[in-house]
Amino acid sequence: MKPFDYVMVLMSFVYGLAIAHILATFGDLISATKRLRFSWLNAAWMLFSLLSVVAWWIGLWDLRGTLAWSMGEVGILFVAAAILYLQARLTCLRVPLDGIVDLAAFHREEGWKYMLAFAIQMSYAVLVNVLYVGAQTVNQQNLAVSVMTIAPIAAAIFKTRLVQVTVVLIVGSMLAWYFAALQLPLN
Repeated sequence: MKPFDYVMVLMSFVYGLAIAHILATFGDLISATKRLRFSWLNAAWMLFSLLSVVAWWIGLWDLRGTLAWSMGEVGILFVAAAILYLQARLTCLRVPLDGIVDLAAFHREEGWKYMLAFAIQMSYAVLVNVLYVGAQTVNQQNLAVSVMTIAPIAAAIFKTRLVQVTVVLIVGSMLAWYFAALQLPLN
């Protein structure tokens, strides 16, 4: 086993937990459909959480040539994985077994937490890109990620529906651009 493979196993456990948590919440919401007050805003942030985990997982492929990993480097990537998991956890409502499941109220009351966690996760991504990634597109990636850092902060502060929807559209556009144009092919 190469050092990259060994480090990726650890990261993959945390990424897998984040993805499992998002998908389990989605499954719980489907089960609670008759009691559900749906929120497109919360659903969008759940999707953004999922896409962030995927982006980090794919992005780490750029480090496959690293021959040695210091504990500091492993720690930096583990912190990133932990932030991703916590952001996903904050975004997902704990679905009760009975009673109304109000995602709109959850977003109004708790949304600022997961939007700030998303911003923290994105700002950490800029830092990791600057420190470790030598991809040709790193400056453009950091531009997209910087926008995805600032926009959620605005949404967490200014809680009007217009700002919330605008930020979701901005972050969604940046993620689409990231995956379509900036994510290098795996080879």
